Amino acid sequence: MCIGFIRLYWPEIRWPLFDLSSIFNPSLIDDVLWSFLSCIEFIALATTLCCFFLFCGCTL
Repeated sequence: MCIGFIRLYWPEIRWPLFDLSSIFNPSLIDDVLWSFLSCIEFIALATTLCCFFLFCGCTL
């Protein structure tokens, strides 16, 4: 019932469209974010591995 109410009284609710491609280069932002997240992931994985060997020992 609530959805029908919204469609009946506000049929044209839309998010505003922003074109930021002229201000920011999307591929540059994507490259920077990918590098940052890759470094964070490497640190997390290395820390996990070090903690495993520190607390569990090398029993492989």
